[in-house]
Amino acid sequence: MLLSHVGRSPRIEPSAYVAPTATVCGDVVIGAKCRIMHGASIVAEGGQIEIGECCIIMENAVVRSTGRHSTRIGSHCLVGPNAHLVGCVVEDEVFIATGAAIFHGARRR
Repeated sequence: MLLSHVGRSPRIEPSAYVAPTATVCGDVVIGAKCRIMHGASIVAEGGQIEIGECCIIMENAVVRSTGRHSTRIGSHCLVGPNAHLVGCVVEDEVFIATGAAIFHGARRR
């Protein structure tokens, strides 16, 4: 499901796949060849969310931003099932394990 929030709509590269049961809301940019899997929630509530190229956001993962903290995920990253990312920066080629939580202001390399 693609939703607008506060006048901002998701921008998704044509080669990316978003599962029909995933939610992408607000000021979200999804790069080429990404896969957003079933039940994933990518919700920009004020700040932007940017996902680089060739990323996989797995089942039921949550990626959020706030007005104070945007979220950026670099290229060639994998966010495991049930992981939760809010207001953080994830550099290129990072694996976020199943159920992991990364919060406001954190940087993962």
